[in-house]
Amino acid sequence: MARPTKYKKEFIQELLDYLDVKPYEEITKKIVKDGQEIEITEKIVADYPSLAGFAVKIGVCRDTITEWAKIYPEFSGACKRLNVVQENYLIVNGLKGNIQQNFGMFVAKITLVIETNSQAKKISKSQ
Repeated sequence: MARPTKYKKEFIQELLDYLDVKPYEEITKKIVKDGQEIEITEKIVADYPSLAGFAVKIGVCRDTITEWAKIYPEFSGACKRLNVVQENYLIVNGLKGNIQQNFGMFVAKITLVIETNSQAKKISKSQ
């Protein structure tokens, strides 16, 4: 007998809220240097949005989220938005120099390339 699902319709909005973050924020601080008060700008880079991160947030495993995306179309739509947010995160933070180049390339390869290949396979099967 299968265990009851932990899925809640509220997870759709929670996932969308989780994804609704700026890639980075700039904050201005006043500090005293050599007796002079000066303003400095500091960049705070957001955590990289991922299914794993959202799974940890709601207390399930990533595989559970993947299964929910197969069963619940509205949740699937929210999951698909993740790829767009990830791509934007990498582009914006990469161009601003906010992330290490090798990290950005590695993450882009394992997330964005895999998703692009998956979409290409779906398109070729439908034609």
